[in-house]
Amino acid sequence: ETESAAAVQVAQARELIAVLAPEMHPVVLVGDFNSAADGSQTATYGILLSEGGFADAWTAAHPHDPGYTSSLPANLFGPPQLATRIDLVLVRYDFPSWSHTGIVGGVHADVIGEEAPADLTPSGRWPSDHAGVVVTLNTPKAVEKFNGSGSLAPAAAKKKK
Repeated sequence: ETESAAAVQVAQARELIAVLAPEMHPVVLVGDFNSAADGSQTATYGILLSEGGFADAWTAAHPHDPGYTSSLPANLFGPPQLATRIDLVLVRYDFPSWSHTGIVGGVHADVIGEEAPADLTPSGRWPSDHAGVVVTLNTPKAVEKFNGSGSLAPAAAKKKK
């Protein structure tokens, strides 16, 4: 599937980057990207990181763990066969002076729905052909305001009456 559509997928990644380029707020992309995080399928994942300025939440939380999410058996019966990671959570804070610095404030990530028998439905099937990814992004408490000048500034202290 991804091999025959690689050129389209790469074009779509670059179009997404272009659409999001003017965005000055944090951006979180979440989904089944059909592009392995190890680069073995298409160049899309690498383009989103290198050209789009995104950081991978899973890699930030687990730098030495592949975090496989795909593929559980297509018929949804049988043992897990997770061998790739195409379900991604990508983050871009878009603070110009912090570009390509990873995820600010910290991250927690977990793969869920891949444990038998606990995650099987009552009929013994997997709920999906993919495991899920749960990510918690922690924003830095000292940084409450981006002042637009390329640097971060704490919010003004509230005055007591």
